[in-house]
Amino acid sequence: MRDWFLLVVSSVLKKEKMRIIQLTDIHINKVGEETYGIDIRKNFQEALEVILIHEPDLLVISGDLCLFAPDVSIYQWIYEQLKNYSLPYELMIGNHDDLEMMQSLFPSISKDVKEKSLYYTRTFGDENIIFLDSGRGTIEENQLIWLQKELEKHPSTKIIFIHYPPFLAGVPFMDNKYPLLTRDGIQKVLLDHQKPISLFTGHYHVEKTLRRQNVDQNITPSTYYQLDGAVPDFKVHSKKRGYRMIDVLEEEVRSMVFYY
Repeated sequence: MRDWFLLVVSSVLKKEKMRIIQLTDIHINKVGEETYGIDIRKNFQEALEVILIHEPDLLVISGDLCLFAPDVSIYQWIYEQLKNYSLPYELMIGNHDDLEMMQSLFPSISKDVKEKSLYYTRTFGDENIIFLDSGRGTIEENQLIWLQKELEKHPSTKIIFIHYPPFLAGVPFMDNKYPLLTRDGIQKVLLDHQKPISLFTGHYHVEKTLRRQNVDQNITPSTYYQLDGAVPDFKVHSKKRGYRMIDVLEEEVRSMVFYY
């Protein structure tokens, strides 16, 4: 009930500058692929409907579009769903994705591919938003150099999207088993920037926010299932489906998670 109340309230609040919806870890299955009793495709279709009440300016799907192994048929299905809406969107790479397959269905992303990685800046009005590629579980040196230059060129940048959280999050199973392997480099670039940055990530299948000096790291829940963030072994905590609404204001960034 609380989430639906907030959903309605958020739809009538005055938006300032820009509103973004983040979906992450949608994990769409191939036809006939085992999904442990969860209708993943329906979850995604319902998400695309329910987010419209927020009147977003942009949809970001921040990685892990595929359930397990990437498959062209999955990207084809996602494309067919997205084309039913006029909402602009950005697609990102997760550890269950394949860049070449994505390019075959979404050729417009090719302009942002650098050395077989998908990272870039988008400008919306006077806001520059950075999208990073951590799909291999690492951030390569050339991407770090690019990121540092982008932050120097656009010091007012407030928002960065990345699939893997750059900072360990106090979620034992994911921190120990599936963390970003090259954390030190990106942490240094972000912290040396000193100006406030809001990171929006996924990968962990939990909702969690932490602050490290000038950086707020916001982990967004999956539209598939949520993990128990307190235990060292794999354990599904909930089959609630989540997404994040991000409001870009003049001097700050605010966000709120909803479950549907």
